[in-house]
Amino acid sequence: MSMLLALDTSTRHCSVALWRDGDCFMHEADTPQSHARSILPMVQAVLAEAQVSPGQLDALAFAHGPGAFTGLRIAAATAQGLALGWNRPVIAVSTLEVLARQAVDMGEKGPFMAVLDARMGELYAAVFCEPAKMGEAPSLITQERVLEWVSGHGVQTVVGQPGEHAGLFEACRLVEVPPRADALAALASERLNEARRMTDVVPVPLYLRDKVADKPAGR
Repeated sequence: MSMLLALDTSTRHCSVALWRDGDCFMHEADTPQSHARSILPMVQAVLAEAQVSPGQLDALAFAHGPGAFTGLRIAAATAQGLALGWNRPVIAVSTLEVLARQAVDMGEKGPFMAVLDARMGELYAAVFCEPAKMGEAPSLITQERVLEWVSGHGVQTVVGQPGEHAGLFEACRLVEVPPRADALAALASERLNEARRMTDVVPVPLYLRDKVADKPAGR
């Protein structure tokens, strides 16, 4: 039996899931600017609901980005702290891959493009030709490159939170959902061999933009 705890705070949506051999217990909330206050009570709640102690976990997982800078730091710091305290290994998973997995679980058709609004006229995006095969790696891209990716890969479904860029995807099926910890947990459960102890590696956020205040350069 495999058990792991998954955390996602990469957007304004916050979620925690406990995966136990295919069964999933999840708590989630739309908590802008209060992830730091919400995440640990949600961890305690899912562990209590599943009647699981930290010592029973095989690993922790967190969505390491891309996403909101503060949210990514909260997830990374929480995962690091719990992993150290509980002596458990950690798995870091791309937020965009989590979104693609959600589309697959919803029965949507690929190829998929997973997107998050990066503001300043740009998006975080990745293309998945198949559920486990990436066509374009997570990148910070302009609207023009988004359209190139859509046509170049024959994208059928766009999943995520495109924000003001939703109009770009009129030719595709658009599924607007936040990343969720249950899909993250499902992905991580298939990668337990990738789990690393904090003594071996410190998991860190994936930042695709160096500074949140930067203006987009010509890309």
